[in-house]
Amino acid sequence: MPGIGRFFVLPKMRKYPHRIILVDEPHLLDPFRRKENHVTVVRIGESGVVQSIAYWNPGDESPEGYLQ
Repeated sequence: MPGIGRFFVLPKMRKYPHRIILVDEPHLLDPFRRKENHVTVVRIGESGVVQSIAYWNPGDESPEGYLQ
């Protein structure tokens, strides 16, 4: 995300009821598989361990099931 975008987006994202991790370095996502045209949703438990990985297609699905 360009620097100017962060100025507007990050404060709003901090108010979301769910946690969002913004990855700045592409290599940090290398351990996770990706699916073209999908958003990778990684659920992390209280202990910081990955619980599950799902792939959301914003063109076809509501985000509701992924934000719980």
